[in-house]
Amino acid sequence: ICIPSYRVPGEVIDREVGEVEKLGVKFQYETRIDNMDDLFAQGFEAAFIGIGCQGGDKLGIPGDDLDGVIDSPTYLRAATMGLVNTPAGIQVGKKVAVIGGGNVATDNARSSVRYGASVDMVYRRTREEMPARDEEFDGCVEEGVNIRYLLAPKKIEAGNNGHRLNITYSKMELGEADASGRRRPVDTGVEVTEGVDLVVAAV
Repeated sequence: ICIPSYRVPGEVIDREVGEVEKLGVKFQYETRIDNMDDLFAQGFEAAFIGIGCQGGDKLGIPGDDLDGVIDSPTYLRAATMGLVNTPAGIQVGKKVAVIGGGNVATDNARSSVRYGASVDMVYRRTREEMPARDEEFDGCVEEGVNIRYLLAPKKIEAGNNGHRLNITYSKMELGEADASGRRRPVDTGVEVTEGVDLVVAAV
């Protein structure tokens, strides 16, 4: 349910689910499973758990629990379900900061652009170390995402001057390679604070 429609349109998913149903698979929605023994007692002989990534990570910095800071799965789920920029949904605002450099970060950035926001995708290393696939990166560039390197969020505070939040970044530089083989980002001690309306943790 967190797949952006530009990647896989909803009708494609519906069609594929329909094809599986034709094979005889029964879908039972809105059903909570609390105890596997209960399933086996009903006659099931095996269970496969394939729930995908249901929860996202926090940024682990002061202010990452403020209103307007959200994890990636929650944001993409809301976007897919039409719950962004609705009265009871997530408000994008004019400026979005997506924190991360992988394919999930590109999904969040491109989805945010579709709501008319100015979008920064912020990564603590450089393009050379960025794990996003080339086609995902190129899609961001084509759609106007502002990709910023060598910045790491340090804290988030209540905003001013018309923005919901203020986010402070530490400027980074690359040091020696870490266990992943990528050069480790090192804090230079220089900070910059900017106003944003939504921060998406896609780390």
